[in-house]
Amino acid sequence: MSTMKALIRSRKRRAEAERPSSPGSTNIVSLDNVMHDLAGELLCQLTERPVIKVRILGRSEMPECESHTAVFATGNNVAFKGDMVRRGLVCNLEALVERPELREFKKDALDHAASHRGAYVAAALTIIRAYLTAGAPQVCGPFGSYAAWSRSPLVWLDEPDPIASMDAAREEDEVLSSIHEYFDLWENYSLDLDTDYTSSRVVEVACSSTRIPCWRARSRTAFPTSIRSTIYRSNC
Repeated sequence: MSTMKALIRSRKRRAEAERPSSPGSTNIVSLDNVMHDLAGELLCQLTERPVIKVRILGRSEMPECESHTAVFATGNNVAFKGDMVRRGLVCNLEALVERPELREFKKDALDHAASHRGAYVAAALTIIRAYLTAGAPQVCGPFGSYAAWSRSPLVWLDEPDPIASMDAAREEDEVLSSIHEYFDLWENYSLDLDTDYTSSRVVEVACSSTRIPCWRARSRTAFPTSIRSTIYRSNC
């Protein structure tokens, strides 16, 4: 079962158990050991919108539910795709050993966090209070859809900007990479930016180029897979 199917089912079950009559409730969705990249319309809405509609399991009803949900996912080499690239933050854990489950630690991180919870909460609130006392200086640019979520106190303290991980996620996104590669090839083949081309004409220009061998003869590697499939369908 794909990640999104599992998430959809869990959200339907939640809609059955939690009706809109319970506003203000806070929930955590944990997707453990994810095997696929994170994407999808429901996940985008869940991580961004304050109110979403979810069909109740076994019924045709789609009540509006306030969403105060924080979504966490774990997995090996998991990435964001499509519109989720700008909606998620990445945290990488490097164990640097082949069997990380066999590592020994001097302290239990969960027990330590639980026993010192008050100190950590006080430290976080102190950072925010200091930032507000300083007049809440503008140290970050706009961040669409998440204006109410401020990372300014951390940046104000010269700490790394939390959304910096989005740049790496964007570089690894297959869809964006294919588009960038396609634009590069368009310029390499000296195609006019102000001229309309049919897909068959693009293939003809690519195969007649003297600088780059015909991409059909180069194991079909001159065009990204997603672009090639579009061209093939257009010429069937």
